Amino acid sequence: MKTPDSYRYLFHSGSLPPTGANRGRFQSAEANRLIEAAENEMEASLRLQSYHQLQHHLLEQLPYVPLWYEDQVAAVRGKASGYQVAGDGNYDGLETHPWLIQAK
Repeated sequence: MKTPDSYRYLFHSGSLPPTGANRGRFQSAEANRLIEAAENEMEASLRLQSYHQLQHHLLEQLPYVPLWYEDQVAAVRGKASGYQVAGDGNYDGLETHPWLIQAK
């Protein structure tokens, strides 16, 4: 199960340094509740719902102002088709994509 576990590390009240990276010392009972609810939910659609609520809460509270946004882009040439960048930004699919295996 892939989860955005960085939420706990960056925004949970229990992740103040040195046990985490909540360097802004952001503390929110609602953020804690939503992080914990998402972590403990086994059903993917309900877990996603909790993460969406958490994202909205963080947007309202704005504990950090993002200074950049990294796009996930795939540039290919030749017979490369059918590849899509994963929603979580990983490129794991490149390891098993048929056109890449043939090129080796």
